[in-house]
Amino acid sequence: MSTKCGISIPQTFEQSEIDLELIRKFVIRAEALGYDSLWVQEQMISDAAILEPVALLTYVAALTSRVRLGTAVLLTVIRNPVELAKTLATVDQLSRGRLIVGVAIGGPTTPHEIFAVPRQQRARRFVEGLKVMKALWTQPKASVSGDFWNFTDVPMEPKPAQKPHPPIWFGARTELGLKRAARLGDGWMGPGSSSSAEFVQHMEWIPTAAGPGKTRSRDFFDLEARVHRG
Repeated sequence: MSTKCGISIPQTFEQSEIDLELIRKFVIRAEALGYDSLWVQEQMISDAAILEPVALLTYVAALTSRVRLGTAVLLTVIRNPVELAKTLATVDQLSRGRLIVGVAIGGPTTPHEIFAVPRQQRARRFVEGLKVMKALWTQPKASVSGDFWNFTDVPMEPKPAQKPHPPIWFGARTELGLKRAARLGDGWMGPGSSSSAEFVQHMEWIPTAAGPGKTRSRDFFDLEARVHRG
């Protein structure tokens, strides 16, 4: 299996002056050099000038034609999944099916209160939010019955260009997070803050993280070979 390389897009600017020309030249050159994917991160609250990731990918989609576009990662628990489903479907359409949706649950320092989201039951909220997005992406009229979202026969168009939806990669480093990735995700991203030894250990956990007697699809292991370290 061939090795494919991704690279982060310039997104943070120290002097609060956004250099659009740098971004434009960078992504065009990266695609010309044969990079497989371009990546953005999410950091809503910061002293530094950092661009919002999904909006930035929309701009990059218009500048490129082949390279994959990924988020590493979106903290979906602080976002409304209905609005996010619409936005990501739009980016996938504008990029003609090049989006990779990297997601994570976030850590103890995530400022939930600023986004009016309680810390309690965040894992359940995270999983249910993904269920909402998948329903809106795949069902002609989506219905969800859950603890946080309940709706029936809700249409959302356009659907993503990729079918059934853009691949969802999980950012995870704990055993519980890796099990969640193996159960629900299409791929996994090791956190950039992990050591090389931890990264290798996590890779060894992935095949068995889904539990005894369960196997992952071929797509999961294809994507596993394209692991992106933030």
